[in-house]
Amino acid sequence: MAALRTTYSAVYDRPAIYSSMLPWLERSADGRQVRPRTRVSVAGSDGMAPAWGATVTGSIWSSNGTRWVSCDIPAGALSCDLLGDWVTDNRSAPTTYATSVDGVLLFSDIIGGVVSVRPRAALVGTDAFELLVGGIWQEALDDRLLALRWIEASDPDMGRVAESYSVMDYGAGLATSPLGIVLTPKALGGSAVATVETDLDGTGLATSPMGRVQLRTFSIDGSGLATSPMGRVPLRFVAIDGLGLATSPMGFRGLELVTVKAASWQDPAIAMDGALVDLASGASLTTDIQGSNVGDWFSGQGLVNEAGLPGASALLGSGYAGAAE
Repeated sequence: MAALRTTYSAVYDRPAIYSSMLPWLERSADGRQVRPRTRVSVAGSDGMAPAWGATVTGSIWSSNGTRWVSCDIPAGALSCDLLGDWVTDNRSAPTTYATSVDGVLLFSDIIGGVVSVRPRAALVGTDAFELLVGGIWQEALDDRLLALRWIEASDPDMGRVAESYSVMDYGAGLATSPLGIVLTPKALGGSAVATVETDLDGTGLATSPMGRVQLRTFSIDGSGLATSPMGRVPLRFVAIDGLGLATSPMGFRGLELVTVKAASWQDPAIAMDGALVDLASGASLTTDIQGSNVGDWFSGQGLVNEAGLPGASALLGSGYAGAAE
C-alpha cells in the first residue's frame, strides 16, 4: 500500500465506498491444485476509483478454517484479487468457499491520512447482463437465485478456471458488505442440472445476432440440521455461463459484473454507461436505469429466495456453505 500515508483518524465522517466482487475457483498450472480467487472493484459514490489507490481486506471461510486476506489496488486502477490457499483438488468431494469484502483502506485528503471504510455492496450493469435478466424473466425463472457457471478453461483475465459455480448476494436493500460463495459441482448434492434455452430477441433464429442462450437450473437443500435457524430450505438457482464461451454470441462475461476496462465507471463509451448499482438502495449511482430490466429488478428485491435472502446469505443461513471436504 505504498501510495497511502500512515496517519489514521478514528473520528471522521468516512466517505461512501462501493465494492463489487466476483469469486471463482482457479486451477494451478500443473492442474493438481485449486484455490478460491475473488476479483474486487472499488469506487466512490461518483463512480471514480480512489485517486491514491486502496487496500482491500477480506475473509475466506472453508472447512479448513478462516483465512484473512488483502490485496492492493494501484492508484488509478479499479480492482485487485483476494487469493486463498492452494489445496489439492479432490474432484470427488463437495467443496465450498465463502469470501467477504470486510474493509477498504484509502487515503483521505480531508484528514491527510488513511481511513478504514466498510464498503457497500454493488454490481456493474451492462447491455449483456440487461438482456440476460430479461431472458430470466421471460422463462419465469426470476423467483430463483442467480449463479454463474464456470467451465474448465484458460482465460486471459482470470487465469486457469476450474469447473465451479459462483453465488453472490444480488438482492436489493442490502446493507451488508459484499459476499460470495464458490461451489464445486459435487457440492450441488446430486441435484440434477437442467438446461433452459431463452430467445433474447424473440426471433427464434439460431442465426440471430443474439440467438438463443442457455440457462441452467438446479436446486440445493438446506442443511436440515436442528441447529440451523432455517432448517431444510430448498434453494433454487438459475445459472448463466460466466466465460461467454458457449452459446452467448453477445459475449457476456461474469467479470463484467465486477469491473470494466476504463478509467472509471462513468466512461461514456461503456454500454449502459457501466451503471454502478448500489445494492442497498437498488439505484444506479452513475446513470439512470429506470425502465430497464436491471432497474426493474432492483426496484424490487432483486433475486432472493422465499425468505427474502439473496444467494450467498441463503447458503450461509442454511448451514450449507463450508460443508466438509
